Amino acid sequence: MFSFLNSLVLPALAAIAIPIIIHFFNRRKTKKIQFSSLRFLKMLENQRIRQVRLLQILLILIRTLFILFMVLMFARPALKSVFMTSGSARTTAVIILDDTYSMQAFNSSISTFQTAKDQMESILSTFNSEDRVFIIPFSNIPDNLTPINLNQSTADISKKFNVTNSSPFITEVFKTANRLFNDHPNYNRELYLISDLNVSQFNLPDSVENLLTDREVICYLVNSGKNNQNNIGIDTVIIENQLFEANKPVQFSIRLKNYNTVDAVESLVNLYSNNERLAMQQTVLNPAEIKSVNLSFVPKSAGPLLLHFEIDDDNLLLDNHYYLNFTIPEKVNILFINDEPSLSLRAALDIMHANTVLNIDQVRYGQWIGKNPKNYDLIVLYNPPQLSPESIDRLDSYLQSGNLLIFPGINLSVREFNLLFRLLLNSDLLFNLITTQGDNTYFALGEEVIKQPLFESIFTKDNYQIDLPKIFQYFKLSGSGRSVLNLQNGDAILAEYQTAQNTKLYLFTSIIADDWNDFSYKGFFVPMFYRILIFASQKNQIDRSFRVNKNIAITLPDLSLNDKYTVFSPKSDTYEIIPQQSAKGLQIVLDNVQNPGHYIIQKNNRFTQAFSVNISSGELQRPYVKFENLSDNTIEMNNSADLTETIKSARIGQELWFVFLILALLMLFLEVLLIKWIEGHG
Repeated sequence: MFSFLNSLVLPALAAIAIPIIIHFFNRRKTKKIQFSSLRFLKMLENQRIRQVRLLQILLILIRTLFILFMVLMFARPALKSVFMTSGSARTTAVIILDDTYSMQAFNSSISTFQTAKDQMESILSTFNSEDRVFIIPFSNIPDNLTPINLNQSTADISKKFNVTNSSPFITEVFKTANRLFNDHPNYNRELYLISDLNVSQFNLPDSVENLLTDREVICYLVNSGKNNQNNIGIDTVIIENQLFEANKPVQFSIRLKNYNTVDAVESLVNLYSNNERLAMQQTVLNPAEIKSVNLSFVPKSAGPLLLHFEIDDDNLLLDNHYYLNFTIPEKVNILFINDEPSLSLRAALDIMHANTVLNIDQVRYGQWIGKNPKNYDLIVLYNPPQLSPESIDRLDSYLQSGNLLIFPGINLSVREFNLLFRLLLNSDLLFNLITTQGDNTYFALGEEVIKQPLFESIFTKDNYQIDLPKIFQYFKLSGSGRSVLNLQNGDAILAEYQTAQNTKLYLFTSIIADDWNDFSYKGFFVPMFYRILIFASQKNQIDRSFRVNKNIAITLPDLSLNDKYTVFSPKSDTYEIIPQQSAKGLQIVLDNVQNPGHYIIQKNNRFTQAFSVNISSGELQRPYVKFENLSDNTIEMNNSADLTETIKSARIGQELWFVFLILALLMLFLEVLLIKWIEGHG
């Protein structure tokens, strides 16, 4: 169906009569020429006369069509589908503005988000006061979503929106858009997605075709970004160490990703602490490559360490940073519960207490009930007897925030131990007791023990021929724990079990006694035992690393409503936090944390703990959502398009003025060819 955007010029179609009128006037003008009768008769052959008349008619037709096409070109005809409506009908429009962290990328000197806001202003200028227009940020749906005031300037409207560090809530945003189209059923229904379109398919649990319930909605995909930007991001950082000690190296694996699928990118990876560079390494990533880079440094003292990993600047700066923290303890408080310690075990504990960071409090099982478990980083149950229900309840409560190390011995049977483990972990952990079959038989530690990260500082590369301990009996485990230290037959001698509160329960399956093993006769017994105690006392570092746009709940020892807790944010903001009651007890809760960086918690104006927040790299993970399948009528526009004209044309149909211009020029060309042919055959 045709319509004309400039119908005022249509009366000019009467000009097509001009070539015909001129032709008839030229026929009335005759001129007499004297010539030979023989020559005249030869030139007036019938065939020649018909040819001349045909050429004249053809020439008149070409000139008439030229005038027709020129007039139609200026009238701006538009081809319109039967499903399209006129631009004057009232419109319900939903503008989805991508404000997620990838929109912070820069194209030349302007950010992608600023480009998006400029595009939004152009789109807003196409509406009138009777339209209903809603703007939904991609990362946050306003509680009270109302139509925008179109009497405001478009610049004032766009000022209300700012870019965030979040990922998109695709499903929730489109559910809101569907509701708005249903609640405001105007004849025109338009949806605008203003985005760099770098939205990961992993953020969309459903098919893109199911996002819009009304497939007749006209969807405009407004691309604000640039394909294949120069961008490397730090995806995550993994601490390779199992132990953290002063003057011992700490190793990290930094996982990098090149989001450019065309070009290789070179970058310098840096590690900082308090603006001091601790380590660096140059690397090159091929197009779309994921690569791990290893860095290490040696902390000189105990205490909290706030680390910052950084790579070279590129188009998107936000994912060039990663924050991580951990604490090297100045003192580790251990409650070692044992009724009958051997001389070698007591001597080892006394040496470690006097010469290391371990502060070991040795008590008997009848005495430990008077101790406050919250004062200890680790509780060790050595060859425990039958425990009272009160003792078990205290251990269960302690496991909410601290680690537990158990040396199962002969005071309890396998069945009795499993009853204890069921109460603590809801699982049977011991299978049976394994013993040697003769005086000269034994089980040996696996030779890989000398390569274990747990013991890497005990052994050197030159003393691999070490006399490894012999084990004569041990408990075989049946639980699903992680094996930390194995025998040569593959059975665990030290195993780790995770609790629901991210604390740990450790089992050392052979007590230190002559009829169980010869640990106490080996030179590395004391350093090995020391490192096991240090390892078991350390909290999981994952408790201190979080992602933006999440609610963060932190459990601290001795949380009390009577104390004052203050949080210092990366933006230098300071605010007080009141602990909240939860199923896990009192916790410090922060809602919807947005800014990456280090957060410091103070208790009564003294440092108590730090935690780190990083962006989620999920938004840039390929493949990207194919939004062109949103509806049956989707129009794609890049950031160089004339949005206003494109939208108006889409509302009224496809303009054809360019087609008629080409046809008019073609008529001129045919006229020139025809005249030259006539002259050449005249």
